[in-house]
Amino acid sequence: MQNSSAGPAHAWDTAPETRSEFTDYLRHSRAVAAAMADQEVQELAATVMRHLHSGTVLIAGNGGSACTADHWAVDLQAGADSRQWTGSVRSLTSNSGVLTRLGNDVSYDQVFAHQLRHVQPPALLIALTVSGRSPNLVRAVEAAQAAGLESFAVAGLDGPVSRLSKYSLVVDSADYGIVEDIHLQLLHWLSRRLLGGPMLVPQPESSPPPAEDPFEAR
Repeated sequence: MQNSSAGPAHAWDTAPETRSEFTDYLRHSRAVAAAMADQEVQELAATVMRHLHSGTVLIAGNGGSACTADHWAVDLQAGADSRQWTGSVRSLTSNSGVLTRLGNDVSYDQVFAHQLRHVQPPALLIALTVSGRSPNLVRAVEAAQAAGLESFAVAGLDGPVSRLSKYSLVVDSADYGIVEDIHLQLLHWLSRRLLGGPMLVPQPESSPPPAEDPFEAR
């Protein structure tokens, strides 16, 4: 028999503190972002744009950062195209077939490094990581260095990925959500710089009025 009690299904459905919790989350995110070193942020922009102008940008990450890597690739390529630059952008996480083949046949630690074997400079590897110590990103940075490529760690915690990379930007937080949010905000800030302003939703073109249905009057 169905329970007919009048109470909410979940305590959080109507909790008055829900709004304040969200506001606190945003406040914490802003505080973490404000604490980032401005020099590192500007260095990220300069390094990315230099390779977008005439080079290759490769992006890698795990889990949520893998999805962010795909997002970075889409928006950075759009920004480069808008300036008619010749650089290309590729996410090393986007081909599930390649990742599973390398993970199965080679080693999961090598899923990104193996993809760098034939990349020629000038090229930049961007390693997106919250923990800063993912073994496959450590191997990727090492492979990039061996191939003469530049590397930029965009990390949540200082670790071997950022220490091995030529450049690094550390979002000093152990909160996965906050770090991943700021990684995406960095991308959208870079896109604004590339496009010369915000990315706006295109307005729909005005469509002509529908043609009169000849059967409607019958």
